[in-house]
Amino acid sequence: MWDTLWLDARLATMAPGSAQAYGAVEGGALAIKDGRIAWLGHRDELDGVPEKLAKQVHWIEGRWITPGLIDCHTHLVHGGNRAGEFERKLLGAREAEIAAEGGGIPATVAATRAASDGDLQEATAARLAPLLAEGVTTLEIKSGYGLSADAEMKQLRVARQLGRAYPLDVVTTFLGAHTLPPDYDGDRAAYIQAVAEEMLPAIVEAGLADAVDVFCERDGFDARLCERVLAAARGHGLPVKLHADQLSDSGGAELAARFGALSADHLEYASADGVAATGPIRHGRHPAAGRLLLPARHAEAAGGGVPGSRRADRARHRQQSRQRARDLAFTDALDGLHAVRPDPGRGARRRYPRGGARARPVGQPRHARGRQAGRSVRLGNRTPGRARLPRRLQPDRLRRQERPRAGVMAGGPVTPLP
Repeated sequence: MWDTLWLDARLATMAPGSAQAYGAVEGGALAIKDGRIAWLGHRDELDGVPEKLAKQVHWIEGRWITPGLIDCHTHLVHGGNRAGEFERKLLGAREAEIAAEGGGIPATVAATRAASDGDLQEATAARLAPLLAEGVTTLEIKSGYGLSADAEMKQLRVARQLGRAYPLDVVTTFLGAHTLPPDYDGDRAAYIQAVAEEMLPAIVEAGLADAVDVFCERDGFDARLCERVLAAARGHGLPVKLHADQLSDSGGAELAARFGALSADHLEYASADGVAATGPIRHGRHPAAGRLLLPARHAEAAGGGVPGSRRADRARHRQQSRQRARDLAFTDALDGLHAVRPDPGRGARRRYPRGGARARPVGQPRHARGRQAGRSVRLGNRTPGRARLPRRLQPDRLRRQERPRAGVMAGGPVTPLP
């Protein structure tokens, strides 16, 4: 007998080759035994009366059950708060102006260095709560706001503690090469040497990092300096990542390809050659984001990007079938959740109902703004209707609507299963 049976569900199995978006199974059922998925399929395929098959039976009225969500790039652990700077940027202030006044990353570095482990954990727990409520079960956390051996290890140590204290898997990334700290007086080469030869060995010895990241930028650390850190990381058996070509074409995409990076993030200014170079990157196994919703008897590996023999913490790359039942999240389909069909070449898009917000479509010049019934906006963009219209002109539906999140089906609250 199963422990729990969920009925009348929409199952997002993510099975490849399915004719349905997200490998969806309508009218589905999912059974849990000993914290693992024991069976899933259409309700009509159940071999008996539900109440005789499981100790607990839950009817969820068409809500979605999905694999746990993965947030693969966060800077969650840090001291201080720069919300005021964000407001100033919205009003037109430039980053150079804010930095000249003592703000920007150096301000966060100072606050992070001054904070205790307990202070950082308390502050980060408040930032973590919304992610848990939205169904995130695997979270990457980078350091990069300590910029000294002790402070970087403090960030990573707090990230590890969060993984033990909360019901999610935390993957840690050492980002010592984030920016140049003021105590190095402009000597980038000396700081990179300290990152590669002092900080990284200490962090590896303490078992605090699952990967290493660098910020590759002409005005930060150029490709030559970043290469020293990436080579040192590989020497310690750690996979690598890059913040690449965010502000200029700095050769970050090509560097990521050469080192077989797990990811190259940003890439706003990557050249055509850089984009082409990243195409054939291979890491060994399928990435964790490719996990499937499958019963335990059909175990499928969800690799961490490097061969198992070189993983710093193999326990963090378990098979999807061994994920506990809490790693599932369901959202309320009755509150407007719908499958979003991809728009080739332009990303997933969401269509507002007829008579919705009055704002220009994405990509249309400002002067062309007008009434747009049934328009589309990309997921992840701020809602233009809310951003462009005075509040008194916004429909009540739009004022209450939360901003859609990139890569997540929008429309309803996401709640982890107990």
